[in-house]
Amino acid sequence: MALSGDWTEPYSMKTQDVEAAQRRQEFQIGWFADPVTTGSYPDSMRRLVGDRLPHFTADESLLLKNSCDYFALNHYTSRYAMEPLDGCPRGTGWVEDQCCEETNVSSDGKPIGPTAGSDWLLSVPWGMRKLLVWVSDRYRGQDIYITENGVDDPHTKSPLDDSFRIEYHQGYLSNVRDAIEEDGVPVKAYFVWSLLDNFEWGDGYGSTFGLWQAEPPYFERVPKASVAWFKETIANWTSSQ
Repeated sequence: MALSGDWTEPYSMKTQDVEAAQRRQEFQIGWFADPVTTGSYPDSMRRLVGDRLPHFTADESLLLKNSCDYFALNHYTSRYAMEPLDGCPRGTGWVEDQCCEETNVSSDGKPIGPTAGSDWLLSVPWGMRKLLVWVSDRYRGQDIYITENGVDDPHTKSPLDDSFRIEYHQGYLSNVRDAIEEDGVPVKAYFVWSLLDNFEWGDGYGSTFGLWQAEPPYFERVPKASVAWFKETIANWTSSQ
C-alpha cells in the first residue's frame, strides 16, 4: 500500500491553524496508515466524521494492527492550511469533514514554491523533510520507502533542458538526506516518478514527468539533462557512504 500525501504547513502559529494542518495530514495519510499500524482511525476522523466512519470490531482491529511491512510514501508538494473562518460545520464528505482550508500562498502573500507544469504541483523541498519526520514520529518502527517523488516540466525551455526538474530533485533529495542523517528517519529507498514520460491520468501526454522523453507517436526515448545529473548524483552519494 503506497500512500500519497502533501506536507501541510500551518498558515500561522495560531492554535486553530496548527490543529487544522494536523487534521489535513491525518485525513490524507492517517485515514489509511493508522488502521494498519494502530488498528483504528485517527481520533480527529472519529470526531468529525461521526457515524459515517465505519467501526472495526475488536478482532478486525487486532488483525489490522501492525499488519504492514513498511511505510510506502508518494510525495510531490506541500500546502498551507488554516481553520475556516466560518468554523467547522458538520461535513458531508472528505473535503468538508476535515475542517481545513488550504492555500498555496502564505500570510505575507508569497507562494509556497514555484509552480511546475501542473498547476497543483509546487516545488517545496523543505516539505519533504517535514513530512518524513511527521511519518517517522507517528509510525515509529516503520521503515520508509519513498515510492514516488517527481515533477513535470513547466516547458519554459527546450523539452530536453529540464533544469526545473534538476533543481526540484536537488532540493528534495537534499532534504531526504537531512531527514536521514540529522533526524534519524529510516528511509530505505527512493524512487523517481518517473523514468519515462507517460500517459498521466486526465492530462494524457501533456504532463511530462519523465527523466527520458518519450514523445508520441513513436515514443523514441531521448534522455533529458536530468539523466546525466542523476547519474552523477547517485555515484557521488554512493561513494560517500
